[in-house]
Parts: sequence; structure tokens; C-alpha cells
Amino acid sequence: MNLLSLLGEKDNQIAALSQQTSTPPDPAAYAPVSVVNELREQVAALGRQLSGNEVTTLLTAALNDGRVLKGADEDWARRLGEKDVALLREHLATRQPIAALSGLQTGGNAPQGIEARPSPLGALDAPALAACHAFGHSAETIATMMKEEGQPS
Repeated sequence: MNLLSLLGEKDNQIAALSQQTSTPPDPAAYAPVSVVNELREQVAALGRQLSGNEVTTLLTAALNDGRVLKGADEDWARRLGEKDVALLREHLATRQPIAALSGLQTGGNAPQGIEARPSPLGALDAPALAACHAFGHSAETIATMMKEEGQPS
């Protein structure tokens, strides 16, 4: 093998490769870098928005069933979710709900063995109590007036 022939082969290879790259790229096959970067930013923004919605949904459910407490615990969980939603989801799955924070001990019924006492205000609803307050009347007076008129109190 001769050094001159080896160098000649290399020159031929370089020339062949140069001719292959001299054709301009097909614009239909490639997108401008600015378009790709803009799309990346949009995808990242949508991902952050979706992640934020999921964090809010997870925290709302966890707050309602007592797995997360309001205040510092909620703030910590929100920061964790902003960094890593999957880790927040995993963490919340390990926490046990606190039943006392998610409902009434008696389930909204009077305790067994104790009769429910009637309210001294009758069964005035929120709008009727607001009317009492607005017009300076006591709830007892309004309840009495409603009974006299034959309306259920």
C-alpha cells in the first residue's frame, strides 16, 4: 500500500461527502428552531397548568377527608405537588384519613339514648334568621308570628 494512493482515496472520500451535504435541506422536512422552541414553551406551560389543577384536586380531597391539615401541612403539600405531582400522590396514598375531621361522630343523628331537643328558635331557616337580624326582631318573635299565621317555623 502506497501513501500517495491512500491519500488519494481519502481525498476522493472527502469530495464525495462534500457533494452529499451541498444540497440544501428540504424545508418541508424541517421546522425552524424558533417554532420548535415556542412549541416547547407552550407544552411546558400546559404541563404546569395541568399539574397545578391536579395538585389542587388532590389537596382538596385530602383536606376534606383529613389526610392533610389546613395551614403548614397544606402549604408543604402544595409546594411538594408543584415540584413533583407523582411524589405528592404517593405521599397522600400513605396517609390515613382522620375520621373525626371529615364528618360528625354521630353521622348527623342525635346520639342513641338521648332525645333530640327542639330548638328554642323553632325550625327557622337561614333566610328567616337573616330577616330577624335585619329588622331587629328576635328569632322567637318571628317563630311565634309564623305559627300564628299558620306557616311552619
